Amino acid sequence: REIFNRPTGMWKRDATSYYTAFWKPIPIWLTRLREIKGDFRVKKYLEEARVIGNEAVTEAIYKLTFESPQIARTALPGQFVNVSVETAFLRRPFGIVEACGETGEVTIIYRLVGTGTAAMTNLRADDTISVEGPLGEGTFSTAAGKVLLVGGGVGLAPLICLAGRLAEKPVVLVGGKTKEETFWTESFKD
Repeated sequence: REIFNRPTGMWKRDATSYYTAFWKPIPIWLTRLREIKGDFRVKKYLEEARVIGNEAVTEAIYKLTFESPQIARTALPGQFVNVSVETAFLRRPFGIVEACGETGEVTIIYRLVGTGTAAMTNLRADDTISVEGPLGEGTFSTAAGKVLLVGGGVGLAPLICLAGRLAEKPVVLVGGKTKEETFWTESFKD
């Protein structure tokens, strides 16, 4: 538009034109997007989840499974949850590794890096944690045919979830700082 071609001082005079041209149509775009995709807002839940298991995968990486039926039923690959434990002030975000809508179980992995995750290592079966989610869009686009997934360490969480839901077995490249951090290769063998 010609607003951008004018000298800098003149934009104030055309502020109404600028608003009309760029910001006013946004609600129309959102309405059209809702017509095409339906209500695209992500539904999230806040649940008191029961811990099922919390095991060390490596010296500094843990796998936590908890029962959260609403989150498990609606979670998509690529989404995450915010977990709060009693001794930590802030919630911590963790990618969803697996979510089973039938059993209501959700699995996450986390790396021991601070006081919040240190408190999480003390969680035992039947303890309760506050979980918020699923969060994020959880959108992956794949073309028909073979899919290549690349990731490493705890960053593999959404890819494990995606690999489990693909119709065809994907090709997976797993990396890490050390051999110990390639612990997820077993998850992709079946």
